[in-house]
Amino acid sequence: MITSPSIGPAYLRRERVVQPWRVCLVIYTLLIIITTHWPGSPPEAVEPRHYFPDKLIHFLAFGGFVLLLWSSGWSRTWWAASLIGVAFVLVDEWTQSLFASNRHASGEDMAAGMLGVLTASGWMTALATPETHGFGSRSRRLSFAFETFLEQPSNILRLLVVASIPLLIVAVLIYVIAWNLFHASMGNLALTLGLLASLLAMNFFLRHRMRSVLNAIEERKPCFACGESMKSQTSDEYGWHQCTACGEEAHRSQWMPITLPRVSLRMIMTVDGPSGIACLMLYVLLGLVFGPYALLVSGQSGLAGAILFTSLGLLAAMLWSWRSQRLGSWFQSMGVRCAQCGEDLTGITADRGMGHCPQCDTDFARFQRQQDDEKGIANNAHTPSNA
Repeated sequence: MITSPSIGPAYLRRERVVQPWRVCLVIYTLLIIITTHWPGSPPEAVEPRHYFPDKLIHFLAFGGFVLLLWSSGWSRTWWAASLIGVAFVLVDEWTQSLFASNRHASGEDMAAGMLGVLTASGWMTALATPETHGFGSRSRRLSFAFETFLEQPSNILRLLVVASIPLLIVAVLIYVIAWNLFHASMGNLALTLGLLASLLAMNFFLRHRMRSVLNAIEERKPCFACGESMKSQTSDEYGWHQCTACGEEAHRSQWMPITLPRVSLRMIMTVDGPSGIACLMLYVLLGLVFGPYALLVSGQSGLAGAILFTSLGLLAAMLWSWRSQRLGSWFQSMGVRCAQCGEDLTGITADRGMGHCPQCDTDFARFQRQQDDEKGIANNAHTPSNA
């Protein structure tokens, strides 16, 4: 029997990790198809008093589909996932007029779905940005912990419950209060505040639940590629290990929490210089002010909410990407200045790639071998002389 060399421990772990995402994607896609093709209500003779946040639901539904597709591994590139998402929006809207009674294809629904795909594309590119080894290891540490957490189906169900309950309670409560006080149907506002409550609840839940997972990572020292423990292995003088199962290299600092420097909003916004700030201000004016306002006064309140969500989502993805660049550049020079107190660390000796600030005792890491390899020093130092 011939086994493909690509089917190794790292491949098997990747396939195991994406299984929950694939199950969620299949169920989620079926739910979208069923709900969008469910027979609609006959046209009402009078103007409805309550308005469903239909456009915002389309935005969230198809944006979520693209993110799930990307996370499932069935589409490994952001642009392929985005194209599939666009095709799904068009086909789903077109088939409603063919197979569902009292439903028709709507250009506004298509636009809202496309905006959701666009926002998801921005986040996929931000999360897939190449990172330096130090910052990449920290990101992979959190990703590995999250993947380990989701490997248990019970944790997925708990997370869904934690996300759903605040969403429903806050959204319904805000809508009822707004209707009783102002006699206005504020579905978009109610759903927005419900989503914020859901995100806060999930953040609190994950922070609490992930502590034990991160502690287990620090104790077990797993390879982030294949999951095998590297605890029994001894690192070299620079703190590097090599996994015996898959050959992946790992620095001993990647399993430990490393103190990060405080990155202010001003530092994030100046990553691309004055031109970046100018483009950002123009984007804020068009996407957060003029675009939603123009749609709102023209009677397209649903699309105005979708445009506002798109602008906020892309702005957040942009700031996330710039923050990652700042932290990546800091990790490249890590071990030069303390992230906590700013103490000069150039003269401090690191023990197998790790050290402590003498001023505040904060841990730091040095990826010395990688730096030497980039300069061509390490290879030359280990090449025997012909003299």
